[in-house]
Formats: sequence, structure tokens, C-alpha cells
Amino acid sequence: MSSLIYFHAAETAKGRRDFLSSQLQGIDKIVEINEPTRYEASRMLDEILHAWEKESSIPDTIECLLDPLNPRLKVAIINRTKRCACVTPVRVINENIRASYYQALQSGLVLHDDLEAIYQQATDFNLLNQFVTTFIAEHIPPRTDLEKSGQPITFHRFLGSTTAYGTIDFIPKLTENVSRRYFIKGRAGTGKSTALKKVAQAARSEGYQTEVYHCGFDPDSLDMVIIRELDLAIFDSTLPHEHFPTREGDELIDLYGTFIKDTTDDDYASEIAELNNKINEETKKAIKLLQQDEQQKKTTRRSPKKHRDRF
Repeated sequence: MSSLIYFHAAETAKGRRDFLSSQLQGIDKIVEINEPTRYEASRMLDEILHAWEKESSIPDTIECLLDPLNPRLKVAIINRTKRCACVTPVRVINENIRASYYQALQSGLVLHDDLEAIYQQATDFNLLNQFVTTFIAEHIPPRTDLEKSGQPITFHRFLGSTTAYGTIDFIPKLTENVSRRYFIKGRAGTGKSTALKKVAQAARSEGYQTEVYHCGFDPDSLDMVIIRELDLAIFDSTLPHEHFPTREGDELIDLYGTFIKDTTDDDYASEIAELNNKINEETKKAIKLLQQDEQQKKTTRRSPKKHRDRF
């Protein structure tokens, strides 16, 4: 059985955010993996992960948490059935690039705020709020107090991350076993995140276990909500994590033209293009810094030990 893949932490425009403790809800045993290098630690986690996947027959109970700076490395794995987690020591961004990296992302966030302002004045938020209220009523069934068993668990995670290999997300993998997927298309600042927050809050209020995926750029914004008990996922499907319906049960929710004035792109074409270009430039700066840092680590790390049987 394949595992869920996601980031539990991210180096965002508002600093580092880490939700590891959220993932460890319901876990009884935590094993810390201490190896000389993060590469060796990742290889050990990989061995354990493959063993767990082979013996598991229950979907979405094995989880693989990746390094938010280098997604080729594993930093933790979780087995919900065994109620066990294996984790490695926390790795943070290197001091020599930290200031420049955050400066690039913060500059990008300021530009993104300017982009949002263009679209916000062209959005009918009252009409959008009515749509969200109807969506919740139709998709999140109310439960009786008896059906609500204890305090519902909410897992806070990151949908994607700005990494040394570019911006990455795992929407297809995370929603692989979800039958109803809703792809929200829209523009910056037009209520996608607010809608997701309302869906998540409604699910929690009714006692459903909920997975809340934050934006790796702005952690106060949401990118996806999954309610597996309801076989439902709803997510922001615009760049840099753009996806399209590919199977039965997928549905597109396009805010543009319905809740957003459909001439906005043309009315502000030059301003929008300029802001998007500047945002992309700042993102590329941040990625380049991570690439340089990763290359330095590869050239300076000592050779790995010979493989040994760990079981």
C-alpha cells in the first residue's frame, strides 16, 4: 500500500512554520533516527517505509514526510495502524542564506498583496459567501451529538514548498483515494483560502477528522482541505499548484466570471503581468539560494557508510 506524501514544515515568507506535533496526534511510540548525515537518515527511513507499505492493506495509513528544502529526503514516517512514528532531528535553513532567502520571499509576498488588491475590488464576496454556505450544506452532513465521538482531530500540513528543486506539491498523491475532488480556479485574493477555512471549520464542528493543508508561501492561507470520512477533497488549483479534472468525480469550481468580473484580466493586463513577473523573479531568487546551499552540502558531506542490515 503506497503512502501519503506531504510536508509538515515550510520556510515561508513569514518565517519557518512546523506542524510536526500536529502529525503526531494519536501516535503512541516515537522513534528518533540518529544517523551521521541526513542522507543516511533518509535512507534508513526509506527502508522502514517500504517494509510498512508491504505489510499494510489499509489505504492512507502510512505517511511520508519530506524535507521542505530538499524533497528528495525523508524526515519522518508515520504508521497510523501501528500508532508509531520514526522521526529525524529538525533541519532548518542555513544561517548564511537565511536573510537573503526570507527577503526574497517577503518581497514576493508584498507584490502578491498588490496583485490581490486588483482582483479583490472586482470580486462579489457576498455572492461567493452564499455559494460557500450552499456548498457546505450540500457536502458536509450534520451529525448528532452521539455521532460526534470525542474531539475531532485536525491535521495541519503544507500542500507544497519552495525547494531546491522548485515549487512542488503532492495533490495527485494525497487525493489518490478520494472519489470527490473539487478544483477551485480563481485569482489572487478572491476568497479561495477563506472558502477552504469555512469548509474546514464546518467539518470540525460536525466532528469529522480533517486534513488542512497550508500554503508554503503564506502559511496563514489554506490551499486544500481533505475530509476522508466524506471522501471529499477541495483545493486551490491555480499556479503554482495547477491541476485539472482527470477522472469521474472531479469537478471544477471556476470563480472567474462568476464571482470575479470577467474583464479584470484584460482591464489590468499590464499591471498583472508586471506583478507576476516580479513575483516569479523573487521566487527564483529563493530557489537559487536553496540550490546553491544544497550543492555545497553535496560536495562537503562525507561519503556514506557501506550498507548494513538494520533489521
